[in-house]
Amino acid sequence: MGRPPIHGMHKTPTYSSWKSMLARCLYPSHENYQYYGEKGIVVCQRWRNFANFYADMGDRPSIDHSIDRIETSGNYEPGNCKWSTKIEQQNNRPDNHLVEYRGSTMTMTEAWRLSGKIVAKSTLKTRLYKFGWPIKEALETPAVMGRNQWK
Repeated sequence: MGRPPIHGMHKTPTYSSWKSMLARCLYPSHENYQYYGEKGIVVCQRWRNFANFYADMGDRPSIDHSIDRIETSGNYEPGNCKWSTKIEQQNNRPDNHLVEYRGSTMTMTEAWRLSGKIVAKSTLKTRLYKFGWPIKEALETPAVMGRNQWK
């Protein structure tokens, strides 16, 4: 990364994403190194060259997109990466709670959004984890304020 870029894209969002990807995997001084490089996540040799990365990934679609690993424990390499929005990336987390709602498997947060956010997220979590409500009831039963709100 010491040489100046010869591709004319050094000020683009795509190039910035590439540099950030390298930094969090290669440099212990990077603020997020502990979540990537320290955990053994690497950037494949091919993608250490921006031109190769660009040939495989293309332009970053928008400012709302960033590089996302499909298999979250896998490396940054062709076949395991895509451009995703923040919401898409959050849905790809390995610690997500998956639920069956309206005939589909989705994250709890996706189901909460789909339900119209009838109850606060904290109420939903309490209903599911503390009281063991079924997902449909937990999502679709309006909260009742007062002492008997969990009935």
